[in-house]
Amino acid sequence: MLLVPLSVSPPSRAPALAAENKRTNQMWRALYVIPSRRGASTKRRDTYFSIERFNIVKMWKKLFGENAAKNVITVFHKPSAPGSTRVVTFLKQHQANAQNTATEDQAGSHQVPPPTQRADYDLDIQEDAPTGDQLKTILEYAGPGKAGTIVQGARDITDALEKVKRDATLFNRPLVVDWHQGKVTVGDNESEILKLLKAIPETK
Repeated sequence: MLLVPLSVSPPSRAPALAAENKRTNQMWRALYVIPSRRGASTKRRDTYFSIERFNIVKMWKKLFGENAAKNVITVFHKPSAPGSTRVVTFLKQHQANAQNTATEDQAGSHQVPPPTQRADYDLDIQEDAPTGDQLKTILEYAGPGKAGTIVQGARDITDALEKVKRDATLFNRPLVVDWHQGKVTVGDNESEILKLLKAIPETK
């Protein structure tokens, strides 16, 4: 008797792929979308935003590493404001010093640059007000109770978003933000800006 082997199909990977896609979608929603809590008190909602921001930054660092990519420092600039112009000039000089000392290190120079000049980063100068998503992220970085320092007259995150949507000039500039480290400074206080820059990890 002739035996004919039966063709056995491999088990379908569809359920595993579906589960994997679901986990991936959940991860990216956590990174880029912060849900609102309707009916929550302002204090509870702001606290929730702060916790979510911390979790997002922690997840970002876990995924891409502390030094996986160069930091991006954005300064929201108002050219007509002398204080804003001073901040842009200060950042440009600081960045140039950081790049110069990095070149000296690679060339084998024995000069040891100051610690505040060792971190390398990309400087992004924006003369427009932030987008709604950018502003929400900035407010979350700043933390509860800081909305009024970023947007004139704002009581909380929701109020700040509404005010800037109606009138972009209410957004206070200069404002410097480190998107990777989740830090924000408002105004032309160079000491505060320098503190933010010193927190940038050294490039390897």
